Amino acid sequence: MPREQQDQILVGKPIPASQIVRIVYVNPEHVNAIKAIPEGFAQETSMSRSKATAFIGRMERAKVVKRGEFKVRTNKVGNKERVMILHAGLDAQTGSMRNVSVEDAALMERSKKIILTQPDFVHDIKTVADALGIAIDGHEKDATYRHLFNALDEARAKIVEEKGGRFVIEKQGRYNVHKWEKS
Repeated sequence: MPREQQDQILVGKPIPASQIVRIVYVNPEHVNAIKAIPEGFAQETSMSRSKATAFIGRMERAKVVKRGEFKVRTNKVGNKERVMILHAGLDAQTGSMRNVSVEDAALMERSKKIILTQPDFVHDIKTVADALGIAIDGHEKDATYRHLFNALDEARAKIVEEKGGRFVIEKQGRYNVHKWEKS
């Protein structure tokens, strides 16, 4: 491009990128509403999932909240998908995100209770998902499936620790069936 054309498009001299200040605007009323969600609780929002995720991202970039303190989750009830903002909280001592969120721990505990109510603790992921009211498509790439799979894995580990046996896996149909074996 000839120098004359550059002068018509560009103004002034180049400056280092480190000198550029990015201003992130976040509506204070929205921030107060989000911060009012108690730690360990979720609140439904009228925003779409993408808008809620973008909003949380703007709050983090503006340093109004710490990264990972709030998360966006969806909860499907029937045909309606509810968008929830979860206040996962931060570890009080380190100020960083907890390793296991309150939501994950609650899902693991609910899964454990369901397994313990099954005859001889026999279960598969679909049985537990149905009991929890969670729709899974049975594919490992599905985030809900992976989330529940990990919660079940933790629940089984706790049961093994408490009861002193082990789970044996049998392939039956589409899902692995976990059967309890006393030691």
